Amino acid sequence: MEYLATAWDGSENGELVDGYWTNQVIASEVDSKEITPLDHSLYSQKSPDFESENAEIIKAFIQVGKAVGNRGICVIDRGGDRDDLYE
Repeated sequence: MEYLATAWDGSENGELVDGYWTNQVIASEVDSKEITPLDHSLYSQKSPDFESENAEIIKAFIQVGKAVGNRGICVIDRGGDRDDLYE
């Protein structure tokens, strides 16, 4: 597989392995237990067209925002408090 990079294995082993980073965007209505997948992308820091993790997250925001008419509230996991993402 091309451009494998160091990624965190989130399973019980919890170690650094070769793999890809991922963005996942899901939607849910208020007071609902149902979720709807909206976007899922894999990327590698070793890919020649890789800019930054921030750029990958922003791309997902833009793509999903267009699809849902910029409606909704965004909640982001780890690293979501970066100034680049707030701007």
